[in-house]
Amino acid sequence: MFLEEMYQKKKESEIVPLTMGISAVGTVIPVADVNALCEPPNIAILFDRVGNNVETFKYEGKSANALTNVTRGLNTVPRAWTPWSDSDGRPMINVTNGLTSHEHDIFVRNILKLKTEIENIDVSGLPSDLQDTLNALKARLDDVESDIADLATQASVNALDGRVDALETALNALDIDALQDAIDQIKDLLDDLPPDWNFLRAADLIPITDRLDDIEKQLEWEVWD
Repeated sequence: MFLEEMYQKKKESEIVPLTMGISAVGTVIPVADVNALCEPPNIAILFDRVGNNVETFKYEGKSANALTNVTRGLNTVPRAWTPWSDSDGRPMINVTNGLTSHEHDIFVRNILKLKTEIENIDVSGLPSDLQDTLNALKARLDDVESDIADLATQASVNALDGRVDALETALNALDIDALQDAIDQIKDLLDDLPPDWNFLRAADLIPITDRLDDIEKQLEWEVWD
């Protein structure tokens, strides 16, 4: 199964100023501190602090003072940008690795692909405990599909990214140990969730954790069988 490329984000995206003007077709974006931005390949945003101008782009590399091999205008219209500062000397044209609608759409498509792949798994010939495990994971993916619409932070994107990777690997292999590893990773992610996230309400964490505990018990029985 082919999933579209997804990109790691920092928990707190730094904002760095654009240092030189660029045209609407430029493929090099000069910035004040390339090390403050995520490693390539990745997605970033050009934005104007005082207006509504935003442009999403992908960069494949970094030089000493610029993002390079840039693909412009992802889900946005590419435009020329000229750096300027306000009366207090604050840069108004900046770059950051914040979550973009382009990445949100990729996550939605990947989740739906994974969900379809899992739903098409024929569990009829598998042991009953493993059938229960897969059905429980399918149900969890239904929850993820519901949650995906509320993604609001870079940290939640990273969590979802790791969850999708782990589940995909385990389910494609239908391997007990891999399933157990996937469950452990999900539980670690749930333990690390701050209680005030919009992505998952704190009240939702207890039933999710309980469900994972039940799946884990089923896996233990399968191993002993």
